Amino acid sequence: MSLDYSTAGIANANTVCFEELNEEIKMRQITRQLIFFTERVGIPRITKDNYVDFWVRVNAWERVNGHAMFFMGDDDKPVGRYVTLQEVRDHVGLSTNARKLTDSKFHADILGVILQEVSELLVTQKRECETLPTTKATPPTQ
Repeated sequence: MSLDYSTAGIANANTVCFEELNEEIKMRQITRQLIFFTERVGIPRITKDNYVDFWVRVNAWERVNGHAMFFMGDDDKPVGRYVTLQEVRDHVGLSTNARKLTDSKFHADILGVILQEVSELLVTQKRECETLPTTKATPPTQ
């Protein structure tokens, strides 16, 4: 299923969501990311009542999966940054056909990602433990 969206409900959508680049009107990176985040975090519409909850889920997702927003640093390398609460607030009125997730389902999904990463790390750690010599633990001094 395609992810359909509407910016029609956003105040000042023409300036909040779009910019002119090389004589073309293009969607801003933050708007594109927030559209995709509606699916990732399971909140299909950003409203004045839920924009804080939306941002909390986005921030949790980014902390687990990495930055979604980037800018060019001083050395011409991309530098990641987190989506801000103000950016989400500016997009109140954005709506999509994303599936809706309950808090418990979203939390379970985030925890599942963390546990999968820990499980993969455990395999590596066990392999390293098996190849290294055993060291005797020294009890802590008091």
